[in-house]
Amino acid sequence: PPRPPPRARLAMAASAPTEWTLFYHPNLVGRAEFARLMFVVGGVEWQEPAISPPGKMFDAFAGGCAEENTYGAPVFAPPAVQKTGGPLVSQCAAIMQYLGRELGLCPSDSGDDARAMQVVLSVQDYISEGRSSFHPVNNLASYRTQVEEARVASGKWIAERAPKHLRHMERIYEANGGEFAVGTALTYADVAVAHALMATEAQFPEQYAQLKTGFPRLEAAKTRFVAMPSVAAYLASDKRLPWAGDSLM
Repeated sequence: PPRPPPRARLAMAASAPTEWTLFYHPNLVGRAEFARLMFVVGGVEWQEPAISPPGKMFDAFAGGCAEENTYGAPVFAPPAVQKTGGPLVSQCAAIMQYLGRELGLCPSDSGDDARAMQVVLSVQDYISEGRSSFHPVNNLASYRTQVEEARVASGKWIAERAPKHLRHMERIYEANGGEFAVGTALTYADVAVAHALMATEAQFPEQYAQLKTGFPRLEAAKTRFVAMPSVAAYLASDKRLPWAGDSLM
C-alpha cells in the first residue's frame, strides 16, 4: 500500500518535553518499532524528527562530510536512539539492551542479561530471514520489483523456517517457567519477542492463526504484552504506524 508523505512526528504530545530521540525513516514501522515499544513500556516520551531531505538519512549518520554528521560518532544506518547529552546508539539489539538498562527493563544479573541478549539476537535473525524472503532476487531492490518471486519465497519461509524459530522461542519460555523469556519479570527480551510475533501475525494472518496453536506460551506472552495498559493505548493510537505489508515491517 502507498505510504503517506514524509513528515516529522512525535510519539507523544508535541508540546511535551522529551530527552529521548529516535532516528528512523519517516512513516515506517520497520526495525524502529523495537525501540518504540521499549519507550512505551518504559513509560517515557520520545521524538522522531524527520531527516530532511529523507534521502540524506544515511549520509547524516555515516558522516559523509564533517558538516553532515551532527549526531555524534558515526553509525552504519538507522534506527538509532539518543538521550540528551548521551551517546548515539544504533543496531537493534544494542538499542534494546541500552534502553533496557536506562528504563529498568534489563536483568540485574549479568548472566540473565547475556541470555536476554541471546534472545534478542535470535529475534533479529528471525526478522532478517523473514524480510529477506520478500527480496529473494535482490535484497537491496524494492519488493515491488520482485513481487512474484517474493510470494513464493515468503510462502516457503513462513511454512518451513518460521516454525523452527518459533519452536525455539517457545522452548525458551518453557525452560524459564512460561511467563518470561528470562528471569521473573518483563525484560527487553520479552519486548523483542512480542514485536516479532505481532509482525508475523500482521504479515501472515492466516498462517499465524494456525501456527500459534502450536506455541501456547509464546501466544500467551504476546497476549499479556499487548494487554499492558501502556501498550494497549499505544497500539490503539495514531502513534502506531501501519505495517508496510511487504517484509515483516
